[in-house]
Amino acid sequence: YEKLFSGSYNESLSMTVLKYIDDNYQTASLKEISNQLRQPNYKLSKLLKDFTGKNFSELVIEKRIEKVIFLLRNTNHSIIDIINMTGYENATYFYKVFKEKFNMSIKEYRDRNS
Repeated sequence: YEKLFSGSYNESLSMTVLKYIDDNYQTASLKEISNQLRQPNYKLSKLLKDFTGKNFSELVIEKRIEKVIFLLRNTNHSIIDIINMTGYENATYFYKVFKEKFNMSIKEYRDRNS
């Protein structure tokens, strides 16, 4: 029973962190959610990695990119506004992340998908 309880508790913690990322992707911080849940950073990191196969930072980046894609396809906001709206403070870094993921620039993506 201990293993069952532990598994569902860990799953519940992981789901709480995923919801936190979903709700706070612009400013999400592992330290903040760790403090809220009164759990050490390393424990939440390990739980997320075990539960999703990704670490906290990867999940935040994934959520931000998902929001960027939505905004590119569904709004006329400028690219720089979209980058700022999704929590990136460094546009150059975001351009690099986006290009690595999609093998094209954010402008090319918008042109092909609008």
